Amino acid sequence: MILTLSSIRILPAVGLATVLLPAQPNLKLDEVLFLYGVESQVSQIPAQIEEQIKSYDDEQDLETFRILREVLPRAYAKDYLMASVRETFYRESEGRDVEPTLEWLRSPVGTRISEAEAETSRPGALEKMMEFFEDYQDMDPDSPRVRMLSDLDEAAGVTESGVRLVLEMARSTARGVNHLAPGAQQVSEEGLEDQISQLEPQIRPALRESTKLLLYFKFRTLKDEEIRQYLEFARSPHGQWLQEAVMNSLVQALRDAGDRTGRLIDARIQESGD
Repeated sequence: MILTLSSIRILPAVGLATVLLPAQPNLKLDEVLFLYGVESQVSQIPAQIEEQIKSYDDEQDLETFRILREVLPRAYAKDYLMASVRETFYRESEGRDVEPTLEWLRSPVGTRISEAEAETSRPGALEKMMEFFEDYQDMDPDSPRVRMLSDLDEAAGVTESGVRLVLEMARSTARGVNHLAPGAQQVSEEGLEDQISQLEPQIRPALRESTKLLLYFKFRTLKDEEIRQYLEFARSPHGQWLQEAVMNSLVQALRDAGDRTGRLIDARIQESGD
């Protein structure tokens, strides 16, 4: 399961638009990614980066801000991100029979889950969630349904995946921004890692709470039995493999975007010096 990042503020970065040679298409694996909601997740990242660009207006000097606005959208373009996700996911799937996983994703419950996942990335979804959250305080946290969703969070690694993604995006983008700083003001790699590690205890409680809200909203139309079936799949070897393979693919895509950031900045600085 993928945690939507649209409401999480993180530090963005910059990169070079090198040409990616996409992996040979594998329709079966592409269907897994689509049904699991990965394309919907990736499609939100550029918008998230755009929001971060706006936040730099008061934090960076004018030239730095201008370079960020120019480079970040190119570094985190959806096509590049998805190409990287597919390449890593294809590699993670080598030698594995994905037919049982695909069969579950195609099932009636899997289809309902896929639709619920996709709904949260559609226009107007945030407004719907905010309206729904106004009534969240009236829910019993000890109710069987809320406890079941908490079990799903743990089994599917929703909060843990969210923490991992936020930290990786912060790491990738921070490196890019650090690349723009004058040499004497740049932070060492060890210093950056230390700053990133300090983020984890700050974001984990907030992400865990937002995950409760997200899951309750996302699956509000599902019956308890359907959620139980999803929980069973999430706990199965197939579900555990899928969650880890997708997360590894997303993390690698963000790392690649961070690498593009640095190369784009170098190219931009070189152009300015010519």
